[in-house]
Amino acid sequence: MTNINQTDNSTNTPIYKPKISFLNLSIIVTLFSFIILAALIGGSIVYFQSLRYQDSVKTSSISVTGTAEKKVLYDKLTMAFTISKSSTDIAALNTQVDDLTNKAQDILTKNNIKKEDIQTNKSSYPDYGIFSSGLTTESEKNAPKKTVFDVRFSVKVKDLQNNLSLPNNIAKQLVDISVDRFEPYQYEVAGQKNICEDLKSEAIVNARENAFKQINAVGGKKIVSSQIQASGEGCDSSGFPYPIGFSANVKSETDSYQSQSPEVVTGEKNISQQVLVNFEYR
Repeated sequence: MTNINQTDNSTNTPIYKPKISFLNLSIIVTLFSFIILAALIGGSIVYFQSLRYQDSVKTSSISVTGTAEKKVLYDKLTMAFTISKSSTDIAALNTQVDDLTNKAQDILTKNNIKKEDIQTNKSSYPDYGIFSSGLTTESEKNAPKKTVFDVRFSVKVKDLQNNLSLPNNIAKQLVDISVDRFEPYQYEVAGQKNICEDLKSEAIVNARENAFKQINAVGGKKIVSSQIQASGEGCDSSGFPYPIGFSANVKSETDSYQSQSPEVVTGEKNISQQVLVNFEYR
């Protein structure tokens, strides 16, 4: 190691200062780097050994249901009904059904339903109704066979929130002209698919929260994996169930309209999503 001779200006006394060589500095840096590297390697070994030990520890599992719900407003409604008549006189039957079809079209037009929102489908087929039970008599077997004519209507009611009474009014008028059957109303909610996806995410979070509570209750420490086993489809269902065999020919004791045709239940509903999630924990 070399020294540098300098002079103290106040006393003119030489001052000696050591000079660190580049070689010594390199040794120090190398040693320090080696210590850091050794610490990292040692820490990694401990970490991976810990993971290996955790993986070898037996896990338990639990299945938890999560739910989420939201109130939504209906935007549109599709009502479907059928004019269905049978007779042995095909020509007269066809005329009767066409006449009822025109009356139904007039009712819809007068209630401001646009033509593009009305779809009809006409079909005919043999009436095998009395023969399906196998209890027909000889006279019935030899009687002239009837033909059935069906005309099915599918009608969209838009802007439902401002027309909640319209489906009821239309249904009543259709019953009065002897429309035979009404199908379940089909409701539409704007953006329902996205709403259902959001509800699904909320339901998964709800399931995880419920799982933590149950796992902690039995002494578990943490969740190590999860898997969705099932997801309820009720959120995407747009129909409102009710008996579909309403008939204009069946009168109640009070002869009320409510007993003969479907009702609009409300302008809103709660839609929900449910998921079943399996959690593994230690």
